[in-house]
Amino acid sequence: MRTSPRVSKPKVEKEQLWKTNDQRANKEGYRRNVYWVSGDLYRGEWKANKRDGLGVHLYNNGNRYEGEWKNDKQEVKGALLVVDGGKYHPLYKGGWKGGTFHGAGVLYGEQGEIYDGQFEQGMRSGLGKQTYWCPTSKAYHNYSGQWAKDKREGFGTLKKVNGESYEGLFKNDLRDGKAVLYYADGKSKYEGLWKEDQAVCGAYLKIDGGCLPLLEVEKSQQIADTFIAEAIQLTSNK
Repeated sequence: MRTSPRVSKPKVEKEQLWKTNDQRANKEGYRRNVYWVSGDLYRGEWKANKRDGLGVHLYNNGNRYEGEWKNDKQEVKGALLVVDGGKYHPLYKGGWKGGTFHGAGVLYGEQGEIYDGQFEQGMRSGLGKQTYWCPTSKAYHNYSGQWAKDKREGFGTLKKVNGESYEGLFKNDLRDGKAVLYYADGKSKYEGLWKEDQAVCGAYLKIDGGCLPLLEVEKSQQIADTFIAEAIQLTSNK
């Protein structure tokens, strides 16, 4: 004799039931353990049934957030920790706004890279310092300067592991504009213009004075005209 298969309640109905019961709870003040249907757990302060104040949120993937909350979102200051090999490691420590990185903070990379500076809407923006791992030399390049929307933008200094140092303008994360490149020998430098990470027009100079041969490039007039046109456009937009 056949029997009808057991029909379970749809997942959507279960989630809706959980939300309804959660609203009825009207949580206020400190609560030790509050669970989500996803497996998340929150321990901390509540206001008007929303996370508000100090609290720790444990995510179902093992990661955790420790810090301040406002209107159910990370706010003001906190730390996001990721679990690896059973141990917690910091991913981000610093300011928050509306659930994203904002203000002064420190972001940690998988290879030990560190960004220490300003954030806006979850992206590196403003002044900041960034280290870059170089697998060949097993050391870090260092950048210090301006950022916009997670890219180097404006004036900055890039010091490479090989001893070279670039001081000048960046655009869209590339060396672009007027700059000085100091060579590793400590005796010479290049002063001139860069375009999309390439030196295009300038002069090699000795640190203690005197000129080396000028740098010559193909279509130098075309490149110069492009820079002039961009400068005129920027001026007209102001």
